[in-house]
Amino acid sequence: EWTKEMPDAKVEAISLATEPGIVVPLLLMLPHSHGQARLPVVVGIAEGGKDLFLDERSPQIETLLESGYAVCLPDVRGTGETSPGGLHEPDGAQITIGAADYMLGETLLGQRLKDLRTVLFYLKLRPELDPRRIGLWGDSFSPPNPAHILLNELPQYQIGPQIEQLAEPLGEMLAMLGAMYEPEVKTIFVHGGLASFLSMLHDGFPYVPQDVIVPGVLKLGDIGAIADALEPRPVRLEAMVNGKNQLLPADAVRTQMAGSSGKIPASIEIRAGEKADGLADWFHTHL
Repeated sequence: EWTKEMPDAKVEAISLATEPGIVVPLLLMLPHSHGQARLPVVVGIAEGGKDLFLDERSPQIETLLESGYAVCLPDVRGTGETSPGGLHEPDGAQITIGAADYMLGETLLGQRLKDLRTVLFYLKLRPELDPRRIGLWGDSFSPPNPAHILLNELPQYQIGPQIEQLAEPLGEMLAMLGAMYEPEVKTIFVHGGLASFLSMLHDGFPYVPQDVIVPGVLKLGDIGAIADALEPRPVRLEAMVNGKNQLLPADAVRTQMAGSSGKIPASIEIRAGEKADGLADWFHTHL
């Protein structure tokens, strides 16, 4: 669509048609000082899309570019500039689209995974990029709820004394599932993801959006089983939340991720805290 020269990078705006009527816009940022070497690339996915990535994670993106990494920020269908509006209102367009997909035997998560895989296929064709050095970065920009919720109610409705926020584990789910389907993905970094689907059943008021739910998923396994399947590729999980979108300590995340086996692979690193401070160092070490 367009190309802009920035002080330390070239930015390309690209539109990919993933299927008839579906277009995925993305930004591809390429650092200037890479010589003739093919660049490793980090792909960032979040419910809020590329604009919120630039607003919320610009220091991390700048550090990656300065370190010689390309950065790609796609808006998979229904996110970012392709969002129909009203991300998670109970009567909003996102909920309507997700429910319609279920009735048609599909899931919105599965269709977004198809979009991500199309983006990865495109990146592997770019001569500047190394198809064997791809990292996935799944993020959430939704603030966590307090440890004690005064009044459970509809999320984001200003009825009670607090405003309850929905978790946004879409970035986490696409990063993990994308790595399962794409062996060229070398490492995964997740910030603000959901520790387990099972935690949604611990209370009558879960705060997780419908568009990341796969019917019957717990019959096959939980999020920990997906992470296990990525072994031996390194995975970092940071600032994870439960089904009520409350921050969990690292030990609680390990317990929920371990499930009935009682253990998690050594390739999975779990950190508490709310900030994605170690992102650039993680990719520098593992990509």
